[in-house]
Amino acid sequence: MSQSILTALNFATSLLKEKNIPNPRSTSELFLSSILNLKRVDLYLNKEKILSDKEREKLDSFLEQRISGAPIQYITKSTGFYGLEFKTDPRAMIPRPETETLVSEVIKHFKKIKRESDALKIADIGTGSGVIAITLAFELKKSLVYATDISKDALDLASENAKINEVEKRIEYFLGNIFGPFDNRNLGNSFDCIVSNPPYVRDSDFENLDKEIKDFEPEAAFLCGDDGINFHKKIAEDGIKYLKEGGLLALEVALDDDEKLVEFLSSVLSYHNLRVVKDLAGIRRVVLGVKF
Repeated sequence: MSQSILTALNFATSLLKEKNIPNPRSTSELFLSSILNLKRVDLYLNKEKILSDKEREKLDSFLEQRISGAPIQYITKSTGFYGLEFKTDPRAMIPRPETETLVSEVIKHFKKIKRESDALKIADIGTGSGVIAITLAFELKKSLVYATDISKDALDLASENAKINEVEKRIEYFLGNIFGPFDNRNLGNSFDCIVSNPPYVRDSDFENLDKEIKDFEPEAAFLCGDDGINFHKKIAEDGIKYLKEGGLLALEVALDDDEKLVEFLSSVLSYHNLRVVKDLAGIRRVVLGVKF
């Protein structure tokens, strides 16, 4: 039976609504946009176009996966971040819009204090799918980014994303925990910036997470033990020997953990000019400091 784009949209929307899936219409539009390689507005400009059997089968598969709880980004295998497109699959955590605030603050910092011709060396700790490293390399044209992760699968995905966004020549990937891969590489006092969106969900909060996070995303990417800033402390402490004097530390934090991290940085470590930046939802999301 033939099915037009509009008929398919209406069918998919009704099915998702019946199954109590959030945002059924926009999800249906995203699915068909991905399958047909069309912008969402073009779906309606081509609403009478008949889907092929292969396109209908793919839509059925997308709907089945979404009803089972799979995240949209893993189904379409793509997501946007800071105006760029990234391949997205279960090898790494799905990029979140709030992380754009972290990236934006780093970019603004260096565009304010550096000339376009100045070279920058940046460390992205726990790079995951690579969105932070890649976006910084894309926006800060003279930067060289060192990206680490404990997952080889995540690094493979990040490398693929770097090629998609044509910055692969300015990013180096290192397998290992936090700064471990930098040992014996003569990188002391060499980085202009250390940036990270480290795991910050407490193990005790795991059961409260949404099903699509618990059942589909890699636990190592978001679970951090019993303290929401365990990884932040380690990155800040060990980062002192890798940051240049005047180098920037930029970390994303969970809701209500910013004050605890600022207190830790100001009372224990060699950082000053500490400040907290809110994301677009008004949540205090990013903590920034400069090495003495």
